[in-house]
Amino acid sequence: MYQHLGDMMPDRNTASPPDELFDVLSEDGSETGEVKRRADVHRDGDWHRAFHLWITGKSSDGVIEVLFQQRSIRKDTWPRRLDVAVGGHFRAGEAIHDVIREIDEEVGLESRLEDLVFVGQRRAESLNSDWQDREIQDVYVLALNDGWPSFAPNADEIESLLRVEAEQLLRLCCGEMTEVAALAARVIADRQIDAWQPTTIGLDNFVPTTDGYFARGTRAALRVLAGETNVALDTIDVT
Repeated sequence: MYQHLGDMMPDRNTASPPDELFDVLSEDGSETGEVKRRADVHRDGDWHRAFHLWITGKSSDGVIEVLFQQRSIRKDTWPRRLDVAVGGHFRAGEAIHDVIREIDEEVGLESRLEDLVFVGQRRAESLNSDWQDREIQDVYVLALNDGWPSFAPNADEIESLLRVEAEQLLRLCCGEMTEVAALAARVIADRQIDAWQPTTIGLDNFVPTTDGYFARGTRAALRVLAGETNVALDTIDVT
């Protein structure tokens, strides 16, 4: 099962600055006009806006894969769990054209908004004894049709990158398999990764969900890679 070998004590301020300001949303996603510190939003369980980017591409032998990140130990929520390739928050007053900076900040890939396909909004609640994270996520897909680029991940944000064969991932999500093969590249220094190495992962390595998100997102990514531009995440069947 996939693990990271580092055992350093976390300094979560570097990856999750507590004083970063967020717009507080109502449960239906409308703005309340209130602005609060990140630490307070996660303490109080306020709804806030986030950005998720799925990245999919093909291996050198043509196998369709999906890219995931292993969240840094420094993260204030779900450290070291696997998550979508890029995830970040809208800071107070920001719009989507501001937030796509997260793509370069997290994985070192410069992208334009027109390169991404919007597949819908998702409401996600994660509750822990130390925090309550309630996000309204704008979900996008980036399909790379010319092979995998050289990634340069931010060591404060990411422990490792993982590539998983899409069809195997779907079998994992539906319970046909308990673990699947993946390729992992460990972050060895800021903006540098080690060679891709084989490993295995299971569902317990991912950020927990209750809505079939990783199956839905994978199916959405496959459709975008196939050329579709009108894909709705919430209409995708996960059975």
